[in-house]
Amino acid sequence: MHLILDQWICCPDGGVTEENGILYCVFCAIANPDMDYLETHNYVSCQEKSPQERTFYRKDHLNQHLRLMHNGKFQPWMEKWQSRITEIKSRCGFCGIVVQTWKDRVDYLAGHFKNGASMA
Repeated sequence: MHLILDQWICCPDGGVTEENGILYCVFCAIANPDMDYLETHNYVSCQEKSPQERTFYRKDHLNQHLRLMHNGKFQPWMEKWQSRITEIKSRCGFCGIVVQTWKDRVDYLAGHFKNGASMA
């Protein structure tokens, strides 16, 4: 619940996206936008920030940013802005073994519970 595995970065590949050979504004899907048009969405001020400052760990926070900062809505191509953290270092609370991925952690802890371990 408290471990963040997903993140979204606003405009990691720029202010336009290409579909079927046509460039579209990432914020509103208008075809062939120029830089002046992108600036109507405050594109440059967002791009001047570091990737860490444009990173959101909840999709609803990205949606809020898009609405308030860029006057835009989540578009299908924004799914590519998401990345998933798979490499974690986690210690088992039952026996102390260290696992390196979330999947390994889930599988390993499941074995403890199958063998009768409980949170008590």
